Amino acid sequence: MRENKHLLLNAFTLKLVAMSAVIIDHVALLFINPALPLYTFMRVIGRIAFVLYAFFISEGVIYTKNTNKYLLRIFYLYLILQALIIGVLLYDPVYELKNIFATLLAGASLLVYFERKEWQKVYYLLPFVVLVTINLLAHFTKHAWLIAFAGDGGLFGLAMITSFYVARKLAVYLLKRYPLHDTDAENETANSGQKSAQHMYNIGCCVSLLFIALIWYILSVYNSDMPDGALQSFSLISIPLLLLYNGRLGHSSKAWRIIYYAFYPVHVVLLVVVFIIINL
Repeated sequence: MRENKHLLLNAFTLKLVAMSAVIIDHVALLFINPALPLYTFMRVIGRIAFVLYAFFISEGVIYTKNTNKYLLRIFYLYLILQALIIGVLLYDPVYELKNIFATLLAGASLLVYFERKEWQKVYYLLPFVVLVTINLLAHFTKHAWLIAFAGDGGLFGLAMITSFYVARKLAVYLLKRYPLHDTDAENETANSGQKSAQHMYNIGCCVSLLFIALIWYILSVYNSDMPDGALQSFSLISIPLLLLYNGRLGHSSKAWRIIYYAFYPVHVVLLVVVFIIINL
């Protein structure tokens, strides 16, 4: 089986990039003066993080063996981080903290509903409906406690997660409808088709991201109250990473999976503790 020399990044590598981008973004948010160019630069780099987290939610729903356990795992992480956010708000309600796992859970539950095709189980749609409602109310009321439950990324994040899933389904449909003919040996045909499918999926995700970022930017131009409207447009810097994804797991030990899932709440706790100590 031939190696694909053009698609260099596996899931392990992209997850490391996402984790690094999250730290950069949160350090800027908590410790850097917003008036400094460094703050803007670090926040722009941070846009990579949510794109990759959203991307792997779509991957996770597709490949997980047990979607209910997958959703429960995200739900537990949501509860842990939400408890921390509520604690910070009780300490000082001025901070606008948002829970990324609210957005990831709502997006994942929506994808699970369509992936399983058990249409009578509409309760899978509940997290999505609740989060959309909270985001709309938070947008119009600007209430700190509603914002705390609105989810990081909000409607932009939900649109991104959904679009990545649609891009995959569209790529699969197009390859079935218009199969690629390969003149290579029979034992290499499947590998070539797999690589072509990955190329098409990557391109579809990039087009989806471009479309959503463009729509969000246009909306932000006409509505200055759009949350991080202009900043979200910098999510487009993630496009080279998506294009180079090869669809492989890479390193995937049990210890690494625990580190990956525990990383977000743990690093938030550490940063908040340092922030509180500095500001005492």
